[in-house]
Amino acid sequence: MLPAGLTASHTWSADSTSLYHTNINLAAEWVGYYKTILADGGDALTAIQRAEGNAQAVFENTGVNAIIKADAAAAKMYREDVQRELDAVAAAGASIGWNGHADLTVETYRALEHALQNNPSLLELALQGHGLNSPSNPRYNGFTCDVQDRIDHITLFIGGGVNTGEFALGDLMDDSILSHLAFPVVAQNGELQQLNQNGQAENTLYEAIDAPNTSWLHEVYTAADFYVLGTGAVAVKGNFIGYFGADSPRVLKAGARTWVAGSDGLYHTGADLGAEWLKYYKVMLAGKGSRLTTIHRLEANAEAVFENTAIATASAAKQVAYREDVQRALDAMAMALKLNSTSLGLDPRAQLTE
Repeated sequence: MLPAGLTASHTWSADSTSLYHTNINLAAEWVGYYKTILADGGDALTAIQRAEGNAQAVFENTGVNAIIKADAAAAKMYREDVQRELDAVAAAGASIGWNGHADLTVETYRALEHALQNNPSLLELALQGHGLNSPSNPRYNGFTCDVQDRIDHITLFIGGGVNTGEFALGDLMDDSILSHLAFPVVAQNGELQQLNQNGQAENTLYEAIDAPNTSWLHEVYTAADFYVLGTGAVAVKGNFIGYFGADSPRVLKAGARTWVAGSDGLYHTGADLGAEWLKYYKVMLAGKGSRLTTIHRLEANAEAVFENTAIATASAAKQVAYREDVQRALDAMAMALKLNSTSLGLDPRAQLTE
């Protein structure tokens, strides 16, 4: 029989469905810890308190933020999901003498895992917090069903470490802030793997240890660590993540132009491309195309296409957008030709071969 009341960092009381709740204002607590770690005061906090602070950062910079601002009940539910597992881990850590300030090692991680899984009350609290996929009882919905599987599948974490380039809620929060300590570590194909709530291998044991060490003890997450797919939106100025995941500069010099990425990550140039293309086209029409570079000739012939197709009747704004579309590709080619000329000695005016 599990206890109706349980103290593990916070006091938890089971409701009529045996789901544990706490009366502590978790929002105020998380925000307080987040402010502390932002102010470089994290050394005074335990690993679990730092985890709460970074959980606040994830909530603030994902789709969870809009929900918790509008729905107090949802905000309480989401925070309690996370806090149940964190409290269970903290209590298990105390039982093995882990002070919450030292990095987890293989030995302390495995000891923490065993202490949590061998204590029915703590394991229940952790499972209610983490949640299970398609649970037979809704009290095990937890973070998995309440948040991970239903909110925000577009915000990536880009802050470095185990979950870089993966989803902020589905991966960073799941692996690094919550952890999978409530589930077994098993040997598969000669390597120790941390299982997840599905009974599937989530990551290697070493990745499973590195993930919480990073989020609980070393990193402070800010808006710059999150990126929204499909919008190019990153919360601060600076580089952004390109199509293939590369770190892309906001200001880029390519060809004869400077390109500046807008808030959506799309590059624009202030150059008058219409005048430039027309100038090169007139040179070509005068039979002096040999004076032009390969890219200039392409611009000239692009002008011919624009003048003799339906593009000519498009609005001025649309024509600017269409020219920029073409010019981005041409300027990228110009830079590639320049790089090949410098590094390989290839003539940028020579005909292309295989």
